[in-house]
Amino acid sequence: MAALSIQKLTKRYSKNEAPALSDFNYEFSEGVYGLLGPNGAGKSTLMNMIVGNEMPTEGKILYEGQEIRRLGGKYRNILGYMPQQQQLYDNFTIGRFLYYFAALKGLRQAEADARIPELLKLVGLYTHENRRLKSLSGGMKQRVLLAQALLNDPKILILDEPTAGLDPKERMNLRNYLFSIAGQKTIILATHVIADVEQIAKEVIFLRKGETVLSGTPVEAVRYAAPSIWETEMPGTLYQDFSRKYPSNRVIGEMGEKVSVKIISEEKPEIENVRQAAVSLEDVYMYLYR
Repeated sequence: MAALSIQKLTKRYSKNEAPALSDFNYEFSEGVYGLLGPNGAGKSTLMNMIVGNEMPTEGKILYEGQEIRRLGGKYRNILGYMPQQQQLYDNFTIGRFLYYFAALKGLRQAEADARIPELLKLVGLYTHENRRLKSLSGGMKQRVLLAQALLNDPKILILDEPTAGLDPKERMNLRNYLFSIAGQKTIILATHVIADVEQIAKEVIFLRKGETVLSGTPVEAVRYAAPSIWETEMPGTLYQDFSRKYPSNRVIGEMGEKVSVKIISEEKPEIENVRQAAVSLEDVYMYLYR
């Protein structure tokens, strides 16, 4: 049985508007799932319904076969959520903030005393416990939010843009940590940074205007787009004219006076030295949302 089963989930905010999420179905087990798509695709709407912040217009969310609305507190006890918005208590210190959320999550004092230092070390804030939240950078606030999401050692972890504001080393550390715990947890990670999920995701889900346009393993996603991704090199002086003819392209490197370019085209482009490209998940994203 899937840990989290979502069946025909739909969310409408108005009868006169298109649904923010339409007939979404998915079975989540242990592992990392990447939720991808442009702004307005439905990612945050889906996550808000999974964590219980919003009620679906139609459909069901089941945890181990039972509707989450009926499970109530039992479901919240196994849930960890890191929102994208940094709405924190500015005058709290980091330590006080985490102890406050530990109490809300029902941790006993001894559990909080053991868990909080461990998490502060994990997110690189162990020496900052007494700093007030209003004095923190955006990246440090992200790390505090991640720590609070992990306080209760959740079985389901929902992360909305968790690496926003993090430097490359912090992002790498976070990816490594999520991969290390993914065997015991269901982790749903929404991001615009494809590299955050490309190496660690068990499956990826691409949304557009509230609908699923592609889902599966990263290898399956790459295989789907590969026939339409091409690569070539050209003098940099020719790129502007080339870009007008093939607007769905991206520069992937520069070699002296030449540039290396990937092109999205259903048919083989009529240019010299063009060949099938090695495809990444970022290419898949560009293919789907060109």
